[in-house]
Order: sequence, then structure tokens, then C-alpha cells
Amino acid sequence: MHVSRTTYYNRKNQELTDTETRIILYKEEITSIFYEFKKKYDGVKITKELQRRGFKIQYPSVKFYMKMLGLRSKVKRKFKVTTDSYHNHYVSPNVLNRIFTVGEPASAWVSDITYIQTIIGFMYLTIIMDLFDRKIIG
Repeated sequence: MHVSRTTYYNRKNQELTDTETRIILYKEEITSIFYEFKKKYDGVKITKELQRRGFKIQYPSVKFYMKMLGLRSKVKRKFKVTTDSYHNHYVSPNVLNRIFTVGEPASAWVSDITYIQTIIGFMYLTIIMDLFDRKIIG
């Protein structure tokens, strides 16, 4: 962009207009609210919070400023259940019959599996426990 030196310095030394001041204030408040609520508030919630704080601003403007500032909220996705308990596959018999006390070591082992959500995706954790002394075997 080619601007004459005189124009550049005249503009640089000029005071900000009311509109420019208001835009700077909006951007600072939007950024403040965005990080105050740990990046979880989207444009609609930020608009409501700004209005609650006394600012007269509408959603399209907030959305525009958020895009200009590069602010994108973290969207929490709904947990999707993938377990199908109603199937026609073989189910092992219940030999313990809910009696979880045994008299000798290694006579009854139980296990369970759980899913742990991490940054890189789900991890699976399987635990095997001896019912005699309640120690984790594997």
C-alpha cells in the first residue's frame, strides 16, 4: 500500500474516532469473555454476556469480530454410546452368581474393561483382579 509520508504521520497523530474506540473496546471485551469462560462460549453466549454487561451489540457483529480475532469456541460433542447389549452372540454363563468372596487364591478372577478419552482418542483399560485378596493381577 502506497501512502504519502505526510498522510501517514497526519493519520498516526490523529485521535481515534468514537467508532474506532468502540470497536477496540468491543474486541477487548469479546476476547476477555472468550478466555474468561475457557474458550467454551460461542458468539451467541458472548453476545448475551456483553448485553448483560451493558454493551449494545448484536450477534452478527460479535460473530464478525470473533472471526477477525481468530476466536473459535471449543464444541463439546455429545458422547455416542457404542455398546450393543441386545445381540444374538454367545454370552458366558454367570458361574459366580454374585458371590464375590472365595476361600483360596486364584480360584476366581474377575475383569472389566473401560474406555478412557484422551487427546489422541479413546484408550481401553482392562483390569483383572483376584477375588481372594482383591489384588490386581493384570
